[in-house]
Amino acid sequence: MARTVEGEYEPPIVNFGEMGPIRCNRCNANMQFVDAGRRFQCLMCKLTTDVPTEYFQHLGHTGQRVDKYERPELVLGT
Repeated sequence: MARTVEGEYEPPIVNFGEMGPIRCNRCNANMQFVDAGRRFQCLMCKLTTDVPTEYFQHLGHTGQRVDKYERPELVLGT
């Protein structure tokens, strides 16, 4: 990764523990939450998978998780 320069924040490190990061079961790509946050759909292969219960969070009126700004893995790059 690139080095940070003066004035930049260090990127946060997210530890999902034994569960690991939430990814597509088929192709390991990123996901988009659907079905009120209960499932996610892969952005690459379109597979729909249930969200693990320990990672579930409801979606707000904009279709985004209500805890989006509390989870760096969801807010970075947007």
